[in-house]
Amino acid sequence: ADEGGSNNGDEPGDDDAGFNAHAFVAAKLEHVAADALERDLQTYERHLEAAVLKCVHDEVHEAFVHVSGELVSMEGTIARVQHPLADMEAKVGRMRGSIEAARGEAQTVLRQAARHEVARGFFAALLEASLVHND
Repeated sequence: ADEGGSNNGDEPGDDDAGFNAHAFVAAKLEHVAADALERDLQTYERHLEAAVLKCVHDEVHEAFVHVSGELVSMEGTIARVQHPLADMEAKVGRMRGSIEAARGEAQTVLRQAARHEVARGFFAALLEASLVHND
């Protein structure tokens, strides 16, 4: 007997591979007791379920390993970016300090120049007054 059964694809149990489960069971029932066949099929079903779970686990594990590798690579990239950023922040901090110091010095020089300008104006006015008074 044809264990896979010849089928035209219209019988229940047909799948894309052409296996007909109903024909297979009917053929086995001629040679094997129904309860023994049921036990064998249940055992095979558990085996298939375990195989499916293993495949899923393996695929998930493989994906996890891949993603973990990507994360480790990303951590290295982040570390390489963070180091120059820390250096740049330190340089910017030093430059900011230098700029603030230069600004303070410029303000001091401007205040001194303003005082000198006031004094010069005073002395110029005093000189002019003295020249006008002496004439």
